[in-house]
Amino acid sequence: TSAAGSWSFTLSEGKTIYLELYQSGSRIFGRGSMTGGQTQGRTTYGALASGTESGSSVVLDVVPETGTDLYSMKFDLLRLHLSSAYTVYRAGAQPASGTAKAIRMP
Repeated sequence: TSAAGSWSFTLSEGKTIYLELYQSGSRIFGRGSMTGGQTQGRTTYGALASGTESGSSVVLDVVPETGTDLYSMKFDLLRLHLSSAYTVYRAGAQPASGTAKAIRMP
């Protein structure tokens, strides 16, 4: 099972991340966009992703083009129906966590 392809991640904080992911060996990387949540209206901006796959487990870090946040997600390619956890690291703030729904798009 490969993590390569088109993905959307709906975050519990109200943001959605759209990514086109590529894979070489266990490394995953790609780019896409993020649509802002409650505080940013519906602003869309670019995002870059990097991560690893081990078996069916994927750890993915996403950095929006603002460069001040890092979203770290972990999900299981064989259990996409289950929500997964993410942690957001923000410059000058404590990390916060939430849940994400990963959807592989056709």
